[in-house]
Amino acid sequence: MNGKNGAAKAGKPVAENNGLIIKVKPPKPLHIELDLDALSFADVMVLQKMDASSEADMPEAMAVISKVIGMDAYQLPIRHLKPIISQVMDAIGATTDQGN
Repeated sequence: MNGKNGAAKAGKPVAENNGLIIKVKPPKPLHIELDLDALSFADVMVLQKMDASSEADMPEAMAVISKVIGMDAYQLPIRHLKPIISQVMDAIGATTDQGN
């Protein structure tokens, strides 16, 4: 991995070994609109307990995120998922680091 913190830089080689060069593709643009009117009070409660809860509660939280973004959150590129969750949490006045 390149970089001081080990993060891969798009387009830069992240590994070279015996003629094999591995690069990370740059992220594709993704346009998401958050439909906060789709959230119910019950949805907000699910999201507020999301960070402190167990993995067993993740399907319920992902269903709420899917509802807000209008697509299956499980199908999002992983590099886009955390910023989207953070934006939703900010919009409802919750935090994403309750359990940290």
